[in-house]
Amino acid sequence: MYSKMSDSSMDESALEEKKGNEYLRQSKFGESIVCYSKAINLCDVSNEKRISRLYANRASANLKVNRYYSVIDDATHSFMLDKKYSEPLYYRYMARVALGQYNEALVDITAVCMLEKEEVREHVTRRTELLINLSTKRAHESKRNLPKLRVHGMNVKEYFKDFKNHALFDESYDSEKLTKFISNLENTPNVENKDAKMYLTEATISFLRGDWTAAETLAEQAVRSVQHDTKLKITAMIHLANSIMLSPTAILESVSTAAVLKIYEDAIVMDKNNVDIYLHRAMCYFQLQLFDKALTDLQRCIALDATFESAYLLKLNAHYALEEMKDLNGVKKVFKQFEKYIGVHPHSIDAPIQYSNLLHQSGKAEKAANIISKALKLNPDNSDLLKEKAEFLIEKDPQAARPLLLKALPSTNVYKRELFAMMAFVAAEHGEFNEALIYSDKAISETRNENDLLSCILRREKLSSILYACNLLGIEANKENCSSVIKQLAIRKKKLTSHKQALFAHIPSLSNEIDDVLFGFYIQLYFASLF
Repeated sequence: MYSKMSDSSMDESALEEKKGNEYLRQSKFGESIVCYSKAINLCDVSNEKRISRLYANRASANLKVNRYYSVIDDATHSFMLDKKYSEPLYYRYMARVALGQYNEALVDITAVCMLEKEEVREHVTRRTELLINLSTKRAHESKRNLPKLRVHGMNVKEYFKDFKNHALFDESYDSEKLTKFISNLENTPNVENKDAKMYLTEATISFLRGDWTAAETLAEQAVRSVQHDTKLKITAMIHLANSIMLSPTAILESVSTAAVLKIYEDAIVMDKNNVDIYLHRAMCYFQLQLFDKALTDLQRCIALDATFESAYLLKLNAHYALEEMKDLNGVKKVFKQFEKYIGVHPHSIDAPIQYSNLLHQSGKAEKAANIISKALKLNPDNSDLLKEKAEFLIEKDPQAARPLLLKALPSTNVYKRELFAMMAFVAAEHGEFNEALIYSDKAISETRNENDLLSCILRREKLSSILYACNLLGIEANKENCSSVIKQLAIRKKKLTSHKQALFAHIPSLSNEIDDVLFGFYIQLYFASLF
């Protein structure tokens, strides 16, 4: 049976398509839809690419008159006839966004970007906007499942390292212990300075969550509430000073700076031998780039307690900041001091990590990685060092990082979110997207605050959209097919990983990356600006 259309029918189909294109250019969308419909009916059924184009053209015209369901039907017909044709998927994405079908729209726009090999900036931007939209909504919906105390364990651990005389807490505390402490305090009668301790604990939690305005108010109430307890009052004063210095509305203002320095002066009058005062005032000077004054306080701190590692390492960082602005030889001397300290304290964890960070920031990535490797030989089960080594490896050889991450996971409760996130990337980089999704879900389950939650959900949604897009395109979700998208999931080594990030932010070589908390914060600001 002769299945071909006659030449005259083919000519008529081409003529109707041409008329439809002209009507479309003239914004006569109804007429163009009629012409494209005629062209489809007259077109040779064996010419699938041409029919696909005609359906896409009609989808485009329907989109102009907001016939979104018709757009979806036409775009689907077009795509099914030619799965390498990105235009119909883009039209379907637009229609689905208009209809509020955001999950399906994300899959369509992801597939569009994959077909175009991420080369059309407008489409990549639209995918990013939709990804942020969906992730922000899901983070908002999921935050009810977050623990009451939304403080990252790493922040707790790092913050209390900087106290030798904290009136309430020490380095052994984590998020759960803080929660239990405040609960016990609430339910225990006749506690001396109970109100002050409650205010101080709440101020600490707010500070660690990054809510410095609330932390300032609560710490101020704690200071006023303390009765006949010098140690508790000084601890509260230090928290107040730290909160003021990091307040987004007052940071580095002259009045606030003067007020902070006055707090430290008053604290020294109360106890001139409290090392915490000198260390935290040194941090304040560091933030103000008054490195000479910071060094004076740190020398006093070390003279009072030679075992206070935080003070000694901050002193080396202060020397580095000074020498970096002068000459390379001075920086080399600082590095030698780090090496000497590590030689004397071979089981120190913070020293090799901080030294490695400075080397990495100075462009000496290979030596930085070697410092961590040497430290790991002496401390092979330390989760901090395993995580650091994995971060170096993940940039060049993600699969080599896998055994280190798996070894670190059972030994820590502090970094589980970060470790699971890295495992998700390692799995994706190897083309194991289902496994990557499992690890992404685990990272979300270990999240302790809203900003981290958004960051985790963003990665999870991107992975999910890749899987579904590959399924839509009829291709395997593997490294070869998804290489351009996998690069966007890459986890770069952070410069600093604690609350001290703010103290070092003025140094150009240290401020090139945003940590997860700030990433989430800026993403939310960006999303708000879109709508």
